[in-house]
Amino acid sequence: ESLQFHANSHELILYDKMADMKKTPVRSIDKLKSNIANLPLKILRYEVRLIKKIKMNAILERLSYSSNPTLQDIFKSRLCKQVLLTYWEDFFGFNIIFSPQNTPLGTLREIATIKPCIKIKKAIYLTGLLQSIKSENGMGGLRSLSQELYPNNNWQKIKSDIDFLNNSLTIKPIKFLVEIKKQLKEFQPINLTDVLL
Repeated sequence: ESLQFHANSHELILYDKMADMKKTPVRSIDKLKSNIANLPLKILRYEVRLIKKIKMNAILERLSYSSNPTLQDIFKSRLCKQVLLTYWEDFFGFNIIFSPQNTPLGTLREIATIKPCIKIKKAIYLTGLLQSIKSENGMGGLRSLSQELYPNNNWQKIKSDIDFLNNSLTIKPIKFLVEIKKQLKEFQPINLTDVLL
């Protein structure tokens, strides 16, 4: 019912708003309850929480805004929309992790055709790497396991191979991710009177 990426300076959260409304305040993501919990709606809530000022300033500067804003500067729909879209692209944009699963041999064939000079051993390694990050534990699981088994290994080298795959493979976007991005671009709140009538 929820997917949460957490760091000390920021969070990205996607959750089923209606299911969250039925939870106790201790277990719910949104602590502010409203009276829409029993309406026949399906709402995917998407939030970016900029917890530390330094992270907020970094995002604002990335979007060509001034750092150290006032509250009045922050609460503008155009800025909020840009922040949400930026995080969406960073996490769910056309990314190999979220593209439809290819078979291992299909992936190997595609990697070999991307870079004909690539050696078979490297192509097999890249295929295994892609299958590992698309597994049930994802990239975080792969990183944890690699650090546990090989503590002296440099994760940045593996990350550069993941970036190579991300920039080279044909990405087929998943339909529901495309639809969510479309809704974010429209950036329209739900009008409850339309739902109730």
